[in-house]
Amino acid sequence: MFGLNFIVLVCLCVLGVINLIGIYRNHKKEQENRFIADYLQDLTTKSYQEITKNKKMVEKAKSEVEAASELLKNSPYGDMSGVATDPMGDFESPMMLSTILSVLVKKYGGARLGLDDFLAIGEEYVTVYVDMNTKELILALSSGSLEADALSALKYGSPDDNTFH
Repeated sequence: MFGLNFIVLVCLCVLGVINLIGIYRNHKKEQENRFIADYLQDLTTKSYQEITKNKKMVEKAKSEVEAASELLKNSPYGDMSGVATDPMGDFESPMMLSTILSVLVKKYGGARLGLDDFLAIGEEYVTVYVDMNTKELILALSSGSLEADALSALKYGSPDDNTFH
């Protein structure tokens, strides 16, 4: 009988050790789950704060766009609200043309243009290059006289040269 009691005692001890190992593993998993839960709670709180802040920024930006749109509608050059939404609108606006001519006259002095000057143009046109690195606007005639100099000044070489033409 003593042998049978000893075997039962050993089995109970082994089962107790297995039970203690299970309790330890469950405790570690619970700690890990609490850490993840706390981290996720913190993450969702910060995300909510960021979303709220972004909503406020979007509302502010909308109000600024509306104010700018009102200014463009009341422009001395007429309703220019389409310029703000059309990326090429700036180059097609009378204000842009006026500004470019003002810069050219200031840089090179006055110019007298007669009817012969307008007739001499023929089929030529002005090519506009924008160099994003130097923030320069390069104007060249289609005949290529200044265009070759303008293109060499742009230093093509990199496929992404930040030059729009």
